[in-house]
Amino acid sequence: MKENRRIPFKKLFWCVFIIALPLFTALRFHHLNKLLEPVDGFYASRDWSVVTLSVLVVLVVVFFIGLNYFTRGSARLAVLRYDGKPIKSRATAIAAIALSLCLLWDMFVCVNFLREHLGDNLTAVIESDNTFTILMKTGLLPRLLEAIMAFPVAVFVLLFGIEHFHGKGGASNRHIWALFPALWLVMRTIFRFTRTLSFMRVSELFYELLALAFLLIFFMTFAQLYSGVNESNNDWILPAFGFPAALFALLCFVPRILMILIGREDQLTKLAPADPVDLTLALFVLSVLRVRLRASRQTQGE
Repeated sequence: MKENRRIPFKKLFWCVFIIALPLFTALRFHHLNKLLEPVDGFYASRDWSVVTLSVLVVLVVVFFIGLNYFTRGSARLAVLRYDGKPIKSRATAIAAIALSLCLLWDMFVCVNFLREHLGDNLTAVIESDNTFTILMKTGLLPRLLEAIMAFPVAVFVLLFGIEHFHGKGGASNRHIWALFPALWLVMRTIFRFTRTLSFMRVSELFYELLALAFLLIFFMTFAQLYSGVNESNNDWILPAFGFPAALFALLCFVPRILMILIGREDQLTKLAPADPVDLTLALFVLSVLRVRLRASRQTQGE
């Protein structure tokens, strides 16, 4: 009986995620459509929906992290056990290939940013006594490093997808490669901090930073578990931070794409577009969680 209780317990996480996503999306869509200033992405006004979403976000995050943390030591209750052996999954392969293509697109976006802004800031960079500070403030250095990191991440993700398409392969020769997704996310996060911040009025940037923070923790843990380096008792972190990471990434993409579809693209903040990278990152994370759940079921069957 105890063994049979494990799978419904795991399904609880997917149920909470599926319920939270449309609810959060509706509230964020309302914010974009009615409350936000399109110039900087701050709240022009507030209503009940702002507090409601904030409270729900806290509750969902506490649920995912808390339940995984307090069941981490129980072999019978643990939600997800990570095994580096690839499981045959075409859905995971498709999600990985899509993410790989979007990473190449992100590299193109970064290079285009450098082309547009380097000329405007070149004089300041040359004449400054602190070149590093200027490069960081203008976002030129983070964008350059993000572009550089995007290519090895795209290759790694593509190889990961091929492994799961065939259901064979391994990470024995790619320990270092597994670190690149986290490094790429660090550069992506640093670039976000070059934008204007307001701890009282922040909105669009706040959810982007939440997504990046949870994605960073997920991919750091993923690198450990995938490569088998110091992975002991860390598998609980994958679903604990993976579900919120996917939720926030979709929360950055879906409401924005809905605004475009209804013809309200002019209401979107220029620095916060509907980025397909957010969508494919979320799908990749969910595919990893799904395939690991399948692996744990197979282990139970054995």
